[in-house]
Amino acid sequence: MIQAPRTPDEHRDFCAFASDAIGAPVNPEGVATIGIRRDKEIAAVAVYHHYDGHGVELALGSTTPRWATPHAISAVLTFPFIHLGVQRLSAQCRLSNKRSQRLMKGVGFMREGKLHCFYPDNGHAVIFGMTRPYFLRSKWHGYGGSGRRSSRR
Repeated sequence: MIQAPRTPDEHRDFCAFASDAIGAPVNPEGVATIGIRRDKEIAAVAVYHHYDGHGVELALGSTTPRWATPHAISAVLTFPFIHLGVQRLSAQCRLSNKRSQRLMKGVGFMREGKLHCFYPDNGHAVIFGMTRPYFLRSKWHGYGGSGRRSSRR
């Protein structure tokens, strides 16, 4: 189940979950969140931060890869491009996190470079980006949940 936070406390809980899962602090001020639940438990949280009207950054924290259903991926990508109207979505993950890199590439992000000593422990990051034109042509835009694009627009 995809869920926007219903209360400020739930928003803070989503940010705390993401912070724990990512291993980096997530400040709940000035960010938007979406929670993804499996069996009534939070399985993943998408945090959208550094929104400037043109672009936004995505931080995604999860405790299980089972969150990544086509419906959930579509919701995570639709929010910034359709609801926020951004032209660009950026994300980064640890260089050592091969599973996240495969997910990013698999959903259509382009690898754009490496950020040296990006994390507080001096760990390196890989940065990814997706543009609005790419998203609008992708299978994730208008995903109807049945494995194909929805006829409703």
